[in-house]
Amino acid sequence: MERRSVDESETQTPVPDVTLAQLVNGERMNVQHYRFEPGAIVPRHRHEHEQAGFLYQGTLTFLLEDGREIVTTAGDGYVLPSDMSHQVENRGEKPAVGVDIFSPPRPAPAWETE
Repeated sequence: MERRSVDESETQTPVPDVTLAQLVNGERMNVQHYRFEPGAIVPRHRHEHEQAGFLYQGTLTFLLEDGREIVTTAGDGYVLPSDMSHQVENRGEKPAVGVDIFSPPRPAPAWETE
């Protein structure tokens, strides 16, 4: 069994105002902690990984390839299918904080933008 806290994890800032920390890695999935400051935007991107997450503070808006905008708030879970193009924004006035689970595991918290 592997256990690691956010404070023990190396963090990265792949885009301004977004902090990611790789928490734990399994053979078929991994868990990543994130923090989006107000106004933060992750540009449109896609990845082979199925992504499931839980937002426990703030709000995030997902802009999907089909034109939908999905707003998630604290307490919401979500799933993005693999290879679905999406952009993520914190349009709120408070930080958005949560965790994402990726399967297969993502090697590092980074995005390939479109």
